[in-house]
Amino acid sequence: HGLGYKLKLRQREQALAEGIDRITWTFDPLQSRNAYLNFAKLGVTADRYKINYYGETSSFLHSTGTDRLWVTWELNSDRVQRRIGEGVRDAPDLDDLPSLVRVGEGCEPMREEIAKTQPLLKIEIPGNINALLEKNVQLAFRWREVTRDHQVSGKHPHYNLLDALFVECVHGDLTIKVENNTDTGHG
Repeated sequence: HGLGYKLKLRQREQALAEGIDRITWTFDPLQSRNAYLNFAKLGVTADRYKINYYGETSSFLHSTGTDRLWVTWELNSDRVQRRIGEGVRDAPDLDDLPSLVRVGEGCEPMREEIAKTQPLLKIEIPGNINALLEKNVQLAFRWREVTRDHQVSGKHPHYNLLDALFVECVHGDLTIKVENNTDTGHG
C-alpha cells in the first residue's frame, strides 16, 4: 500500500484512540487517484460538492479551479472496516449503470440525459486530469464544468458519491465514479 494510505490509517488509529469516530476533508473530484484512495480503499462517502472552495489561486494545482468534494470517513462503520480490514468492495456491474457523463471521442466529456429515478448512476472522468491539462487546457476546463453540473445541488441534489472504480478503455485510462441516487443518499 502507498504512503497516503498508510498515513490515513495512522490518522484513523490516532483519532479512534482519542474517541473521534468521524473525519471529514475535501479533495478535487477530477483527481482519479485520490478518488480511488478515498472511496475504494478507505471507504469514505461524499454528499457535498463545493464550487471554487479555495477561491482563485495562482497555484498550478488549481489550474482548472478549486471545486472540491467534501468526504466523510465514518471510522467504525462496516463499510470502512470491510475496506481497510479485508479489502472488500461491493462493486456494481458497470455495464448495467447509466452514465450522467461519459468520456467521448478525443476524451471529450459527453452529457447524457437519463431518468433521475435510477438507484445507481455513474460519472466517468479522465484517468489523469493533470496529463490532460498539459495537453489541452480548454478540454480540462470543460471536464470541470460538465462534472460540476451533475454534482451540485439543483441538477440532481440528492446524489451521494459512494465509490470510485477503475476500468480500462481503448483510448486510455478511464475512471468511473458510482453515485447513489436514493432518497436517503446512503448506500
